[in-house]
Amino acid sequence: MKKFYYPGDRFPSVSVTGSSCALSCPHCDGRFLERMIHVSDPKELYDFALDLEESDGTGFLLSGGCTEQGKVPIEKYCEALSKIKESTTLKINIHTGIPDEDMVRAIVDTEIDAVSYDMIGSKRTINKIYDLNFTPKDYKQGYERLKNAGLRVVPHITVGLNGGELDGEYRAIELLKKPEKIVLNSLIPTDFGHSVSKEDFFSVMDHISDETTITLGCMRERGRSKMEIQALKKGADGIVLPSKKTENWAKNRFDIKKVEKCCVV
Repeated sequence: MKKFYYPGDRFPSVSVTGSSCALSCPHCDGRFLERMIHVSDPKELYDFALDLEESDGTGFLLSGGCTEQGKVPIEKYCEALSKIKESTTLKINIHTGIPDEDMVRAIVDTEIDAVSYDMIGSKRTINKIYDLNFTPKDYKQGYERLKNAGLRVVPHITVGLNGGELDGEYRAIELLKKPEKIVLNSLIPTDFGHSVSKEDFFSVMDHISDETTITLGCMRERGRSKMEIQALKKGADGIVLPSKKTENWAKNRFDIKKVEKCCVV
């Protein structure tokens, strides 16, 4: 069976920072935040969640821009997240960036369903793209803080984050030590970088253990149905928002489960 995910209006993305981000990374510069629903305080998030459930929503991603310390400032929303989980059936996925111990303690009691965590295996890419003085070890420690607290953490790796070139993706996979699932994204070249080659993308995919489920995530370059089809042939478990060509090819070859949620919950 292959899973095709269609988050759409039933599973929207929410930003706690509007379109602002202290990092202004060249591949994003806030443009992806602009597409999200913006909330400015916990009550607004709670009211939004109640309305979402009333309109037959399935859940939401809570995200936003990062601080200069490389984390998404979601701590003040944790009490609202707890209330949402108590009073609705919504699934909740969050982005944390690199969490400190205080953030992890705040998240643990919320009973959110998953944390999506970006793993980067190159200090050069961290410094160049995020302008953060962190190392892959710092990203590993953040991942382990969340895992050790008992949270369900689904690592994401963006292939070609460094302008479309491989730089640390293999190392990122090795640092994760065979997780249950990895979401593979790819650089979306806008005014920065170039398309990731098929050879590079699949060399990264081939580096992942057979024990780990692979899903092609939402933050990847569109219009590459041949890559989607090849990923399914090579054993990918699913795709977020596959192309129509991929859908038509797959429906005659696999049992397809369509899911109106994000791929980690």
